[in-house]
Amino acid sequence: MTAAAAPNAPGGSKGSGPDLHHRVTDALLGYGVLYLIAIPFVLWLAARYELSSWPMWFATTVALLISVPHYGATYLRVYEKRHDRRRYAVFAIWITLALIACFVASLYSARLGSAFLTIYIYWSPWHFAGQNFGVAMMSLRRKEVPVDPVGRRLLYGAFLLGYFLSVLALSRLGSSYQAVVGTGDGRVYEFYRLGIPEGVATTLLWILAPAYFLVIVGAIGRLSKGGYLRATVPTITLLITHSFWYALPAVLTEQIPLLYAGVWVSAIHSLQYLWITSYYAKQTDGARIPTFILKCLLVGSAINVLPALLFAPGMLGPLAPLALQAGVVSFSILNIHHFILDGAVWKLRDGRVARALLGTNGDESTTDDAPQGRSWVRPALYVIGTLALLMPLYVTIEVARAASSQSREIVEAASERLAFFGNDHADVYFVLGQHRAIEDDYPGAENAYRKALDIEPSHYGVTYRLAGLLLRDSDGRDEALELAQRAAQQSKYSDPASMLVLGRANLATGNVDSAKSAIQIAVKLAVQQGDNELMRIGNNLLSVLKR
Repeated sequence: MTAAAAPNAPGGSKGSGPDLHHRVTDALLGYGVLYLIAIPFVLWLAARYELSSWPMWFATTVALLISVPHYGATYLRVYEKRHDRRRYAVFAIWITLALIACFVASLYSARLGSAFLTIYIYWSPWHFAGQNFGVAMMSLRRKEVPVDPVGRRLLYGAFLLGYFLSVLALSRLGSSYQAVVGTGDGRVYEFYRLGIPEGVATTLLWILAPAYFLVIVGAIGRLSKGGYLRATVPTITLLITHSFWYALPAVLTEQIPLLYAGVWVSAIHSLQYLWITSYYAKQTDGARIPTFILKCLLVGSAINVLPALLFAPGMLGPLAPLALQAGVVSFSILNIHHFILDGAVWKLRDGRVARALLGTNGDESTTDDAPQGRSWVRPALYVIGTLALLMPLYVTIEVARAASSQSREIVEAASERLAFFGNDHADVYFVLGQHRAIEDDYPGAENAYRKALDIEPSHYGVTYRLAGLLLRDSDGRDEALELAQRAAQQSKYSDPASMLVLGRANLATGNVDSAKSAIQIAVKLAVQQGDNELMRIGNNLLSVLKR
């Protein structure tokens, strides 16, 4: 959500009093208090559990319940009414069709898809800064704070410099900073960093960071001049919290990655967006907020799922060489589309927007009283959105069924069904690999384990089992040692099974001393954990080594 140049009109009647939406907004100080309170908790969480990224279940839940509806809110704003579709036809139709063509083309060109991924990542912090600037201006105008051109430029400059700092953090040579969701791992679509040399980046940081601080102080001083300090508290808090999003990570050189993980910033941004858009829907259409949020969830789910689903292996996937990565490029282009639409429709100088969000007499009247005919598009989106919401439940059921099954055929069928919809799951291939290994189908087991690692490279159980499987072939011993070392590190050298595999891998590659040390640790751990079978195997190996 962005805000274009807004006239310094008073924001609403003093006598009318704020409604519930704005009383809550003021109480939260632009949502910043919650964010500031959460920071110590997140730091404790990262230290306590040694996390470097958010767990998959948390990221999925946040995306489903918060981030996905915020996309739906934009699409409802642009496409739900005939007047808006006509008014924003260039964005709603022609630019949309162009981006759809780009999405399809990116499934045939990794470079093109990487370009869109890069555009999304560099544009994303600017989009967030623009929304925060718009919310700050909205708050100031509603509280009747006079904003002269100098004050407005200082406020805008603060968010602009914060964006430059985030670009610097993203662009440093060798940086691993991930400010937004979708940075990618470089396997197919890559994020093209600018690669600013370390010396140049440090110099720029010493210039931008003080300038950022001075502009923030100047903006606060200018806006609060004349006894308006209390009225500007929400805007001040917004400036502070925005610095926690992007400016501080640049200054701290990525030392606290969990705090600034894309999912965390996206959740805060999306909550703020839904808060404003739901109020707008209530003011303009009398919409009930729970109903509006549900519609946003269904439409957002449909738009998020449909592009990747169309190119799932069981559908159009075989026609596109990069279809297995369709989700990455569709998410990038979806966000670019969202940024474009968002910048077009949310402007405080727009009469309708100003009346709804500020309570003012807008510059123009834009109503659409013409009756609207029935359309199949909206019900279809709701149905697709409902199915998209049920997909995680379906995947969970399939995975649980496969994990508890004693039949290879059942597990194999589950893996094929999930693959048809492009929802392959590492745990299912893990179980399938175990079944095939038990049946002495070692090539089949290796294939299943490798598919599991392609989906989830950090899957511990798969890593050490594949290492043990590769030890059967002399050609696979070096890779087996590498996997065994990785598995031992993942378990922090506390699992007897992985330590036993590490010992065997070292023994197979001629590292006798390392093998003996690993096996001794495995035996000790097996004794502590009461695993008699592993203890017996380890002692047998040690006996062989003594000969």
